[in-house]
Amino acid sequence: MTFTEFILPRVFELTYTSWSLKSIADHFNYDYAPFVWNEDRRFKIKCELDAMFFYMYGLDADDIDHIIDSFLIVKRKDNEKYDCYLTKDTIFEIYSSMINAIHNNHIYKTILTPPPGVPHQIIKS
Repeated sequence: MTFTEFILPRVFELTYTSWSLKSIADHFNYDYAPFVWNEDRRFKIKCELDAMFFYMYGLDADDIDHIIDSFLIVKRKDNEKYDCYLTKDTIFEIYSSMINAIHNNHIYKTILTPPPGVPHQIIKS
């Protein structure tokens, strides 16, 4: 899987959330309804993207830890809401899975069902 194959469906799903953006869907020959705005799913997609970008930039766990800890507002809000730094924990979990897959010559398996960019609803426009 190329970086583009990983990134494009995730960015597309995060972007195509309204019929007013149908021209984007048309560009990709996507004939389904816009993606439903689901906070939990969007959070996981963004965490997968963050983990991939950390990998692409060749950052190690210490670098990632330092970068993520610099987002003080995210850290504070996560701790208030979840009693942990959920964003950091989720990115590290995904990053570890990616590194494990790469070292074992496997393709990273997304934590999302259905995978990003796949229609959730089979409703033709």
